[in-house]
Amino acid sequence: RACETPGKRPREALPPLSHKGSRAAAEGPWLKRLAECAEKDFVAQFVHGLCSPQRARFGSTNKITKDFEVIAVDKIVNPAQTLQYRQQLSALSRCVGWGCTPVFPHGSRHNVPNPECPSGGCVNEVFLLHGTTVEGLAGILQSGFDNTRSGQRNGRFFGSGIYFADEACKCDSYTQAESGQRTIVLARVCLGEAWFALSPKPDMKNPPDGFCAVVGESKDNGGVLDFREYVVYEGTQALPMYLIHYKHGIRCSCTRCKFSSPR
Repeated sequence: RACETPGKRPREALPPLSHKGSRAAAEGPWLKRLAECAEKDFVAQFVHGLCSPQRARFGSTNKITKDFEVIAVDKIVNPAQTLQYRQQLSALSRCVGWGCTPVFPHGSRHNVPNPECPSGGCVNEVFLLHGTTVEGLAGILQSGFDNTRSGQRNGRFFGSGIYFADEACKCDSYTQAESGQRTIVLARVCLGEAWFALSPKPDMKNPPDGFCAVVGESKDNGGVLDFREYVVYEGTQALPMYLIHYKHGIRCSCTRCKFSSPR
């Protein structure tokens, strides 16, 4: 049967962002800059370093390899969004019975640790990346993910959903540079039972009956994409957790870095 999710509610106005844990910002959203610690190292690994080879541009047969250097990591604190996400997580767990087919293998860094389900399946709660513009980033921080804004720049392979990736190089194409610095969001995403799509479905507004999300498969797995895409159609299925600020490294062979400076 189709997954049941809480009804959509109007989003409440939230106070301005703050980098301080002050009483005025206690209700969030506010940002906490992470010092050198295990948490920062864990988050940075999703972006830092050489990426998988990819096409230089759409339709090209030339391969490039992007290189990223993480500058800083901010932790997003937003109690209102966290509460909505937990409600959605609870609803999906009741729907699928903690028995989803795992999207990532056991032991993958993408699986959110869950002591109730050490095998990595359950509701498929995972860490995924999201690239967006500066304007889009501000909206995510204030109001969460919004499927009505999907595909405004690069199309909608799987309809009007919220798109994530497990490869930073995929997200990088959707970011904007400010003084050479870019930002990618690391989110917790509850995929639930995922439907694996091998071809584009641009008219989709919801996952197929009985499923909670769509995974657009890569060419390596019989699909049409260079890299997998993960799509949810309800904003509260994803919780923005960290902002990863980075720049293109000296080993980057992308077109931007060949012909422009700074990176």
